[in-house]
Amino acid sequence: MVQVHSEIEIDAPVSTVFAYIDDYTTATKWVAGMKDWKPVGDKTQGLGSTFQAKIGVGPTTLEATLEITRWEQDHLIAWEPRKGVKQAGSYTLEDAGGGKTRFVLDIDLELPGGIVGRTLGKGMEPIIRNQISHSGELLKEQVEALPK
Repeated sequence: MVQVHSEIEIDAPVSTVFAYIDDYTTATKWVAGMKDWKPVGDKTQGLGSTFQAKIGVGPTTLEATLEITRWEQDHLIAWEPRKGVKQAGSYTLEDAGGGKTRFVLDIDLELPGGIVGRTLGKGMEPIIRNQISHSGELLKEQVEALPK
């Protein structure tokens, strides 16, 4: 299992950051490696919405169907796998004062293949950590560039 925790401060109010990440059409813009993120069904946000994801990690593309299992306006979006790669995680937002947001991203990723998957995971862990960190930087850059 690969577990990654990343935090970044964004110079924008929580409501602005949340609205940006809660809009599924922005995912391929700020999630490093995200090749595709599309809804499965009519529900495109909130509790119970489900998405088909394709995420590039190094030379590999991982596919999963992920369901939003926790959703709290302006605070939390969490998901769990329903099909494909076992990847669960959450985005947590907190008011950092002065109109800024503390954005926290936690990911738990279990690669398939038993011992081979664990070995592959150890090699991929630095790539995954780098992508997660880069995602926070991309989010910060994009949200801070939004019209105020």
